[in-house]
This record gives sequence, C-alpha cells and structure tokens, in this order.
Amino acid sequence: PPEDGSSSAVPVWALAPNSCIVAPVDGRVQAGAPVEIWGWAWAADRVSAVDVSLDAGHTWAPAQVAPRSGHAWQKFTFAWTPAMVGEYVLACRATTSSGATQPLTPRRNRIYQRVIFVTQRNV
Repeated sequence: PPEDGSSSAVPVWALAPNSCIVAPVDGRVQAGAPVEIWGWAWAADRVSAVDVSLDAGHTWAPAQVAPRSGHAWQKFTFAWTPAMVGEYVLACRATTSSGATQPLTPRRNRIYQRVIFVTQRNV
C-alpha cells in the first residue's frame, strides 16, 4: 500500500472469480429423477473451470463451462440424479485461466452455497 495509508487502486474490471447456482430451486428436485444444476460464473480473466459440490464443499466434481464471449458471464451445467430424499447443500466455485479460485473464507466472492431438499419421486 502507499505510504499515506490508502489502498492501491484496482481497476473495476479486475474482478475476482465468482459463481452462483441459479437452478434447481428447493422443492423442485425428486429422488431418482435427473436434474440439471446450472448457474453463472464470471471474472476478469476467462473462467476455465467450475466445480460443483453436493455436500457443502467436502467433495467436488467438474461442471461443463460454456466458452467465454467477450466479457460476458459464462454458463456452467452439471448433471445430477439424487439417489435419496433429504437435504443437500449444493456449492459451486469458479477458477480462472490464471489460476485464481473462489475462496472458502468470508469475502465478497466466497464460494456460493444453496440448500436443496430432495423429495420423493412421484411415480
């Protein structure tokens, strides 16, 4: 930092990697039925990977990430068929082409989580 105590300037477009899950929403997922988890990822650099977790970040699996067009957000998708009824904590984390990844620590771009309750499948 500069000697006057101010922070150094960072361009507004120098965004750290971030992502969020858009779907599915709670109450719309049934055990044994395929569902697509999808959302958006963005950063100053190209997002090269998005990982999805079904257990609050204990384990991760790679999602499919759409190519970047200009500085647009990149859509990611992950196919999932929940095996059992119950509560799941879905999470996503983006990684850029330069290697920056969303942190677990409390920051503006902290790893996003969403609670989903999977119901019994209507047969």
